[in-house]
Amino acid sequence: MSKLPPGSRGLPLLGQTLAFVKDPQGFLDAGHAEHGDVFLTNLFFADTVSLSGEKGLEVFNDARWFTRIDSSPGHIQTLLDRDATPFIDPPTHTTRRVLLLQAFTDEALAAYIPTIWAIMTRYAEGWEQRKDLTWVPELSRMCFAIADSLFTGADPTVEDARTYALYQQFLGGIVTLPLALPFTPYGKALRARDGLLAHVSEAYERRKKDPGDDLLSRSIAARGEGGEQLEKREIVMEMVHFYTAYALVEAGLTYLVKAIAEHDDVRVKVFEELDTLPRDRAPTLAELRGLRYVQAVTKESRRAVPLAPLTVFARAKEDVPFGEYTIPKGTKAVGCLSRTLMDERAYPSPRVFDPKRFLDDAELAKRHAFCPHGAGSKKGHRCLGEELAEVMLALFLARLTPYRWALAPGQDLSARKGWIFPTPMDGLKVAFTRI
Repeated sequence: MSKLPPGSRGLPLLGQTLAFVKDPQGFLDAGHAEHGDVFLTNLFFADTVSLSGEKGLEVFNDARWFTRIDSSPGHIQTLLDRDATPFIDPPTHTTRRVLLLQAFTDEALAAYIPTIWAIMTRYAEGWEQRKDLTWVPELSRMCFAIADSLFTGADPTVEDARTYALYQQFLGGIVTLPLALPFTPYGKALRARDGLLAHVSEAYERRKKDPGDDLLSRSIAARGEGGEQLEKREIVMEMVHFYTAYALVEAGLTYLVKAIAEHDDVRVKVFEELDTLPRDRAPTLAELRGLRYVQAVTKESRRAVPLAPLTVFARAKEDVPFGEYTIPKGTKAVGCLSRTLMDERAYPSPRVFDPKRFLDDAELAKRHAFCPHGAGSKKGHRCLGEELAEVMLALFLARLTPYRWALAPGQDLSARKGWIFPTPMDGLKVAFTRI
């Protein structure tokens, strides 16, 4: 008889859903601490295994064993659209992803830099005037402004408070109980989703008539070798999905600037390298990628504090062997990113902030163990926007070269629980000054 992975299914029907929703990362990390690289639980009324470690993520992302179709909880699929790329398999997934990747080429990333730089400049100048900041809400608004400019061609000089409020309500429905009532977080998220869909749909019609140099316009213009193109519904749906994924950048920026404030030696080396850039313009994509130490710091900051605890869900297509255990056919599965990024088998002394590990091992960031934006290959289910996120992190530090910041004493820097991407409880209070 096959041996099931260890763990507990919890309560009848509910399983361990309440504990998971309350603190997804804490729940998964505790399970792996007790049971190793795989454990069994029950989430959202379905038996579910969590897989961690390099081998665990390799198996999870192997299409021979797992499918994404009808795998994630129904309320998540409803919120993001069950036909979005995280929830589909080849060949549909491959065709759409190849087309969407045309909006993430090096040429496209280089074209986005001036818009991103302009928005970062606007915010940095405002922070300089205020001096004392609670930075997370500011970074959230800045990231939304950048996302809105890239995903809909919105004016980078204008604040859209209404759409930002929809975006925040939408995110609030990702990690919550699936109660679709008008006053619940999930019910509010569904209404906000409809607002975002309308917002992107209007932008689609505008950009189809008058293309710009933004991600939306490039997605509309994308063509396959046989003339394939994305339909309006696909583009609108994926742009809303990108808004969700882009919240990772908010968390990434937060923990990047926090790490620099906490490590004087890192700060000195970062700004020594940034001082080699021209001061009278935005850096080019090649210049950003040439910042070896800065790039290592941006990777280590995303490893040391995981931006997301888990992947989207998958489902076993057949009995899956994993070590001494067998994961039964039909069992749901997630890849635990947070535990993998702290795995000492891949990262010796994982709780030590050490950018040098990425300088010493150039292949480290290419392994399954480096998974801040999800695992898998670029042609698979790895985040489409990972390279865009990397550009943003390095560009943000370049834009902050004339400034320094210090953490305010006495604040709670522990991660906020029950939110899609954790950020510090007190919002990261800093003193922000020009040097």
